[in-house]
Amino acid sequence: MHHPEDDDFKQAGDLSRLMSPAEKDRLVANIAGSLARVSREDIIERTIRNFRKADPDYGARLGKAVRESAPMLPLGNQK
Repeated sequence: MHHPEDDDFKQAGDLSRLMSPAEKDRLVANIAGSLARVSREDIIERTIRNFRKADPDYGARLGKAVRESAPMLPLGNQK
């Protein structure tokens, strides 16, 4: 059952903000490496959007890392 106060992104954002810079770098690199292999641009963009909802910096870092891992993908503006 979904409650209005439920937030699917708070816990992930809180955890990312507890990580050291080196831990964040490793996590983003691992996720970006996997996400760059996804063939559907809409899935990649939705995933990055969800990470941005957890933490704006987390999502921005992931978006940048995915673009660097897969420069041929025509990713749009991941807001």
